[in-house]
Amino acid sequence: MSVFALSSIRKKSGFTMIEILVVIAITVILLGLIMYPVIRTFNLTRQANVMVMAQDTARNTLEQITRELGQAMFVYDNSNSPINFPVTDPKGNNVVLQALYGKIDFVLPKMFMHCNNPDHDESKGSRDYERGDEAFPPCPVCGSTNVEARPKEPLSQDTKIVRYFVGLKDPTKPRDWVDEGAPENGFVLYRAEFDPYDTDLVDRDNQTGEPILDDPNFFYGPHRDAWRKISHVVGPIKDVDDVIITLDDAGDHIRAVAPSIRFQLTSVTNDSFEPAYISDLAAETPNAVPTVFRSSYGGWGSSIGSANPEMFVISVIRYNKATGANDIWYRTGWSNGHLMLYKYVGNSFTPIFDITQYMTSGTFSNPTPELAFTVDPVRGEVRFDFPDSDTISVDDIRAMNQNVAANWSSKTNPPERKYQITRFQGISANSLYRPRIVPGSEVVIGPDMTPGLRPDQIRMVRYERVPLALGNPGRNQYKIDYGFNDPTGENTGVITFSPAYDEAIPETIAGGQDARIEISYKYQLNQDGDIVIGNYLTKTLLNVTVGIRIFDQDSGRLCAVEVSNKVRIRNLMR
Repeated sequence: MSVFALSSIRKKSGFTMIEILVVIAITVILLGLIMYPVIRTFNLTRQANVMVMAQDTARNTLEQITRELGQAMFVYDNSNSPINFPVTDPKGNNVVLQALYGKIDFVLPKMFMHCNNPDHDESKGSRDYERGDEAFPPCPVCGSTNVEARPKEPLSQDTKIVRYFVGLKDPTKPRDWVDEGAPENGFVLYRAEFDPYDTDLVDRDNQTGEPILDDPNFFYGPHRDAWRKISHVVGPIKDVDDVIITLDDAGDHIRAVAPSIRFQLTSVTNDSFEPAYISDLAAETPNAVPTVFRSSYGGWGSSIGSANPEMFVISVIRYNKATGANDIWYRTGWSNGHLMLYKYVGNSFTPIFDITQYMTSGTFSNPTPELAFTVDPVRGEVRFDFPDSDTISVDDIRAMNQNVAANWSSKTNPPERKYQITRFQGISANSLYRPRIVPGSEVVIGPDMTPGLRPDQIRMVRYERVPLALGNPGRNQYKIDYGFNDPTGENTGVITFSPAYDEAIPETIAGGQDARIEISYKYQLNQDGDIVIGNYLTKTLLNVTVGIRIFDQDSGRLCAVEVSNKVRIRNLMR
């Protein structure tokens, strides 16, 4: 074979550069067509895993918080307790913004843990163990997480406070700003259990000495290291940021920060309060007006601050005989830190009673208000009864005895021993101020009228009430007009003793002291048919919203899951 033929064979056995490039191009195209769906599938799988993790975290977190809050014996009002959120804005400026509902404090009953693992070996240790400072610590014997917290009986409050709050992963520096993806130092949910009197954690008020639980900077101030030691992150830490940031229109500055995990009191509006009727058998007054009205829920939020200046509003609607309609309105309102009662007529209103002044000092700013009541936010009650007292002096006793002696044989003036309690004197049918005695509330104590007692044997005894329509009272008895059957009000508070000539009230008691009759009672200013309604926030029913915000590590895409639940605080006392 010739040299020319051999060289021709060698040339035909190789690939040209163009052929190689074409093959490479085709291979790249084929690999792209094949691998793109595979890579996309991996991305979707990763994003699905992030979504599943967010859903599981939200569900488990909500379940844990619900279980603990449901057993709480006391919940602190957080409606005026904002917490700080240190952040960095897009311009690189460090700012501290405040937001509500990112913290909740409550007190659990004293608890112990119980292991429900069926494979638990009780020969190695009991199923019951101490709870410690964790929410649901695993069983120390078998390591199982199938455990539950059980309250010790009888129920008693724990000495520690449980706090859930949203805080930075690293409280020593603010949240960094990123255009996409998760910040390096994001906000997460913490759980802490602490002693409120531990000065390493909580400062004291300089005047009262009480712990300051509403410090918005507790996690970032001088005590941050101590707080970080006792605070445990609930849920994942990496690629998490549980806040929602709102920028201004220019996108340069942060306008607001809101926690995605929130603890809010439930708002109740237009709640018609139920009257608590007194016993007709005891009061002997079937048409008595209730003095206590109860709301559907107790445990009202009652803290007043810039965030919520009016925590609850109580209104009383009264029937107007002149117009034949329920158009007389009384409504509470706040003025200079005092809860006031106003009367509304048209578009104008007039203050008629200072509720705060009475509840703190027991005094009336207006001695004759046409309506007055007190408010108990813990029980969720409005009370219309007020305690008072009066004393029948020896001069009045002597005058009553002389009246009976002088008119015993008279055919014009009846012999009677009557006295009208001072508060009810001068009341007429046209009076806006129409107090009535709360039936059955009075206690009358006077000198013993038992016959045959020597002067040194006469003591003060409690008199017995007889029904108003049941004839004359006897010795150590009285009857009283509560005023509910008196449209004029002129006989309200009239107390009557025995009119018998030989049943005189002693004018001296043992020791030679002047006799007296002491009368203590309660009176009310509400009328039959008054309607009580209220708007309030209640700690008995809490709205818990758990919004978990996890970012995909590769794409930076946000995966947000939000779940919520209304939690009934079962052990909260009314």
